[in-house]
Amino acid sequence: MEKEGVRPAKAAEVAQLQTLYDRGRSFQLASGNRNQWAPGYPGEDQLRADHQAENLYVLVDETDQILAAMALIPGQDPTYSRIEGGQWLNQDPYVTIHRLVSAGRRSGAGRRLLEWATHHYPNIRIDTHPDNQTMRQLLDQLGFVYCGIIYLASGDKREAYQFLKEE
Repeated sequence: MEKEGVRPAKAAEVAQLQTLYDRGRSFQLASGNRNQWAPGYPGEDQLRADHQAENLYVLVDETDQILAAMALIPGQDPTYSRIEGGQWLNQDPYVTIHRLVSAGRRSGAGRRLLEWATHHYPNIRIDTHPDNQTMRQLLDQLGFVYCGIIYLASGDKREAYQFLKEE
């Protein structure tokens, strides 16, 4: 396998990342997940904010080409303060993963970026649209536990998961 690594995204990569997210949205539409990301989401403003907050990470190949990206955000996410149909596994400090996307150039890149997060952070929360079968299966395979339903500020429903690293 080629050498890959995870690093913070660079400011100069924001436009490239927007293109990657646009392709990711097209992939979601083609696979029946029509409601995960609205047109234009996340948008360059969101990506710049993620970068400025030092929350934007990329998986790169041996030539530093981006294979996958995500926002990895420490601290409480207000969206997760209310959960229905279940409960969080704990209330300990956690990081949240948002906006996971793969460039589609190397199979399993998104998975490897999530695996990196599970090796570096003991308590992770993430959510996905109920129609995103690919992500739901991946989360199950990586040991994330379904915890219930959360609602975005827009009112959109999301399935919430949590990962706890075994000691």
